[in-house]
Amino acid sequence: MAKPLTDMTEEERAAFYYEHRDDETIWGDLEPAPKRRGPKKQFGVMLTVRFTTEEAELLNQEQLRTGNTYSEIVRRLVHTLAEPAPDQGTG
Repeated sequence: MAKPLTDMTEEERAAFYYEHRDDETIWGDLEPAPKRRGPKKQFGVMLTVRFTTEEAELLNQEQLRTGNTYSEIVRRLVHTLAEPAPDQGTG
């Protein structure tokens, strides 16, 4: 009887997986890799920004809520600055 995988050395596990690389009973059905969102952008400028403790906490809460990176959150906010302001209709 073969050793459990947890008791094998790294070399033994590598040999086991290599020997069984075509054994569908071990690997099961393969799932396709998730599709990428689109072409990866190349960013060439890095900025350092200081936040108050409260601002940093808001940023952290947004990161936890959305799962986006801090950079992605800040980039989206910067893009909102370029959008035209909605008409306020003060009349």
